[in-house]
Amino acid sequence: MATFAKLDENNIVINISKVDDKNCLDENGDESEAVGIAYLQSIHGGGNYKQTSFNTYQGSHRTGKTVSRGHYAAIGGRYDEALDQFIPPLEPEKASWTWDSAAAKYVPPVPNPDPTGLYQWKEDEGKWKLTDAETGAWIDD
Repeated sequence: MATFAKLDENNIVINISKVDDKNCLDENGDESEAVGIAYLQSIHGGGNYKQTSFNTYQGSHRTGKTVSRGHYAAIGGRYDEALDQFIPPLEPEKASWTWDSAAAKYVPPVPNPDPTGLYQWKEDEGKWKLTDAETGAWIDD
């Protein structure tokens, strides 16, 4: 199965569609994004589509294949034409984070002091805070 993201006029992902591989093959029997897009447009009466890969996450392909557009498309996310990447929606609790196109992920404004998971980002304070390993509760400074 091939997967395609439907984009609105602002390149926001509004739908994800699966297409049987046979509907993505060109005249030589090779998989073609253009053929898959033409198939979707023929059954949906047009639209702007980009192929995406479920196995792509943060610039890597889970099975070692060629990376496709940095990240799997997510509804509400956007497609950046200049980067040729899908950018997932930003979580509200990480509003100050920025997109790192090389790493294909959001990064915090301040590096995590200990990425073992004991520190969690506290957006309203703009810093990492230590949490209790058992309960996950914030440990006050």
